[in-house]
Amino acid sequence: MNKQSNASIPQSSKTAAVSRVRQRTRLRLIAAAESVMARHGVEGATIQAITEEAELGIGTFYNHFESKEELAKAVFALRAEGLGKVLDFISGKYKDPAKAIGYIQRTYVERSLADPIWGWFLIRAEFALRQYDETFRDRARTDILRGIQAKRFTCSNCIETAITVTLSSLFAVTKQILEGRADKAAAMELNELLLRMYGLSAEEAAKLARSPLPDFDAMLKEAGPRP
Repeated sequence: MNKQSNASIPQSSKTAAVSRVRQRTRLRLIAAAESVMARHGVEGATIQAITEEAELGIGTFYNHFESKEELAKAVFALRAEGLGKVLDFISGKYKDPAKAIGYIQRTYVERSLADPIWGWFLIRAEFALRQYDETFRDRARTDILRGIQAKRFTCSNCIETAITVTLSSLFAVTKQILEGRADKAAAMELNELLLRMYGLSAEEAAKLARSPLPDFDAMLKEAGPRP
């Protein structure tokens, strides 16, 4: 009877079920890798440690990834996609580019601190700074150019340098806070300094950097998916 029952299931349904199981397994490996690599870095993490964390066999690993470096990139891509959606939402919500970029920078640091596994993964993965730069450089360029076009920023003659300083300093301050060498106020202080670098007055930069940070996750959820 079971054979007859199975035979009656359309092939498309069987394929979809297999695909769902495969996707769940892949996500388990990604979550396990993020945790292990956050503790030991990409170089220090072993495939055995990752599969043990995921409670899967080593053979299962190779059904999904060719190497731990490929898995590390998958971790970054998945998490960066979620963060990117929040940052893009902020960028599109505020007409004032100075306010938008301030919220974006503080949200980036806050997200890394609220989820230390992700924060430490960023810091300890040796490829992470390059991957981080490639992922967020275009967003930073867009936000800074908006400020220049709106005549809020005055760094039109050094945009690429401003982007490099922005990304590297956000990375460095996040690392310092995670290591306990700076407190959370460093995120606001950095935001103030960056806004001044872009061209805002000291008074306005300080005011924007210390304004309350909205709950953008809740706002994004309430807004729903874009059409």
